[in-house]
Amino acid sequence: MLKLSTFGGFMLKKVLLICMVLGITACARQAVTPDFDPNYNFSNIQQLTIIADDPEGTPSHRHIALLLEQALVAGNIKVTDDSNIKLLIDAYVEERPNDQAISIGLGTGTSTRNSSIGIGTSVQIPIGDDMVEWQVIQLDLVDNNQVIWTARDDAKLKVKDGKGRHEVQQYIIDRLLADFPLTTQQGNE
Repeated sequence: MLKLSTFGGFMLKKVLLICMVLGITACARQAVTPDFDPNYNFSNIQQLTIIADDPEGTPSHRHIALLLEQALVAGNIKVTDDSNIKLLIDAYVEERPNDQAISIGLGTGTSTRNSSIGIGTSVQIPIGDDMVEWQVIQLDLVDNNQVIWTARDDAKLKVKDGKGRHEVQQYIIDRLLADFPLTTQQGNE
């Protein structure tokens, strides 16, 4: 009888460990998956022009363009005003439903020597506002009006002041440029 309960405790620990690993991996941030023209020779590109797709001229677009320029220059890419290669920025903030909630569970169970019965319920209580803001940035590298590389990423704006927006925008730019063919090639040479 003692061996059976020890085995059951071991199995319970194993099941809890598996649930914890699945929970952590489910919350992990997905990698940015860029799309590009595999036949294009990216090594020929020495310079480009950054164009922010913003008809209103908001400071946020100018700031994102500046962050991009700093990252590209650090990756040995020259940024000019008259290149045939264009890096188009499409950036906006959108509201999405808040997905943060606390789950409270309540359960009861009975157990006899050969069987057990359990009943439970769970209630989710939302945290914060019903809608939250997300910063979305898409980059398109264009040569002769044809997109040769594109990537898009987004992140939740947790702090909505200038510093909070800057940190989220920097985070997205870093993720987008991680597989940017010009900076990754320059870094490998």
